[in-house]
Amino acid sequence: MLQISYMGIGSKGSAKRLYIQGLRLEDAKFSIGQRYDFKPLADGRKGVEIFVSDTAKRKVSRKKRRNSDVYVPVMDIFSEDFGRALEGVERVRVVYFDGRAVVTEHHEDRSRNAAIASLVQNLKAGVVT
Repeated sequence: MLQISYMGIGSKGSAKRLYIQGLRLEDAKFSIGQRYDFKPLADGRKGVEIFVSDTAKRKVSRKKRRNSDVYVPVMDIFSEDFGRALEGVERVRVVYFDGRAVVTEHHEDRSRNAAIASLVQNLKAGVVT
């Protein structure tokens, strides 16, 4: 594990959007022009794994730093598949590794959603009035 970031999920049209930029991508071996793809997590958690893939359609873009000739890498991920993998998620935790990043639901949101689901279940069962 190289770094952990917490960030919000945006939207572009009807699709969920995650915008990542900066040196954390370079540290994780996502350089400008590098191809990458993502897939839903296999363990059942809400989230995706982003990984380097030479055959992928997506490519790490670049953005010029203000008042400088230096470019930084940028990932702008949005699609229906990405939205399905993060259904109902507003904030995420991104853990960077060499050549991959794991995006999961923010722990506070996960706890809040579990508490709300438990409350609704208890209300329906008549345990709480």
